[in-house]
Amino acid sequence: MIQRKLNIAVLFGGRSSEHEISILTALQFISALDSTKYVIHPIYIAGNGKWFTHPKMFDAAFFKKLPGSLKSAQELVFLPQPNTKGLLKINSKKERDGSLSIEQTGFIPIDVYIPALHGTHGEDGAIQGLFELANVIYSGSDLMSSAMTMNKWYAKMIAASNNIPVLPGALVRKKDFHERFDSILDEILQGEVQFPLIVKPCNLGSSVGLNFANNRTELRRALTAVFKLDGEALVEKRVTDIREINVAVHCAAEPVASVIEVPLNASELLTYEKKYMSSSGKTGKSGMGGMASLKRKIDPPEISEERKKEAREIACEIYSSLRCSGAVRIDFILDLETNLFYFNELNSIPGSFSYYLWADSHPPLLMTELADQIIQEAIDRFGEKSSLQRILPFRALK
Repeated sequence: MIQRKLNIAVLFGGRSSEHEISILTALQFISALDSTKYVIHPIYIAGNGKWFTHPKMFDAAFFKKLPGSLKSAQELVFLPQPNTKGLLKINSKKERDGSLSIEQTGFIPIDVYIPALHGTHGEDGAIQGLFELANVIYSGSDLMSSAMTMNKWYAKMIAASNNIPVLPGALVRKKDFHERFDSILDEILQGEVQFPLIVKPCNLGSSVGLNFANNRTELRRALTAVFKLDGEALVEKRVTDIREINVAVHCAAEPVASVIEVPLNASELLTYEKKYMSSSGKTGKSGMGGMASLKRKIDPPEISEERKKEAREIACEIYSSLRCSGAVRIDFILDLETNLFYFNELNSIPGSFSYYLWADSHPPLLMTELADQIIQEAIDRFGEKSSLQRILPFRALK
């Protein structure tokens, strides 16, 4: 019996500062999918929130001509209604009174949704909540795990509760900063939280809005900058003699960790610009560089085998304690002065799905194999969830 191909929707773009990086991640994932197993549907979410698809979205050249190239694209609607089992093709237009009229013109059946969305509305539980309402199969971490891992403070508190070391830090809310402008710095600067400090948004990815502070003036300035992007700021003791160590984790029967990587210019924490906009992070000729094009050392020999093993074991512990699914990347900080090791953050949908770490693992895992595992895990998780009884046979209205 010939098994039919699964319809796979890969979602990317989105309402996030990491919009373009998401496009690159999606194109890499799509290029790795086995076309003998899957019918692939690229689903682009524009900055205004509208969903589109087009046969030319398999090529990066399509996105270099935005927004003009969307004129020929098919607009779509995803309904948060169980058993819709796909995307509606629509024609939409604004009426004279400002209302929106929608005409359904067709239907695209979808079996599994793959969010390749980074940052806000992609990794924070928003799109996952939409998928849950519609009761569809989707890959990666679920709503709760996505929300926990996106919030750097809560992720670290959960890690710390599992005896995983994190840097001394403080959570600062925008409202408190404005209401207690004169005293808030005294509240932050307590115990081990002393200059130099690192200040970053609590709920954004890829080191967006990251700043350093060496005195009170710089701390106020850094907090002001963060609160233009997020309602919460994470202030932490800065490690000046630093080495970043990153590990990818995915789950087969149990969490499995990749080889480690050390970004080569990580003498200090990588900002968003250094990750994606520096000469080392530029997109390659194919237009598909993304996070994979950052200069790095994979499985560096100068890191001891004991430290590598520690990083991989702790990464799997964090993956489990934060209830992750799919392929994630976990970033650590090594203080070279003290030789102490800290959990920094977890990326539930990492750039390039961190496939480059699996390609050099032992044994190696090709991105096509990783994609298969991500899809199969999503199907298995949905099967487990579907076995639960959601509506009890009880009537309050008689």
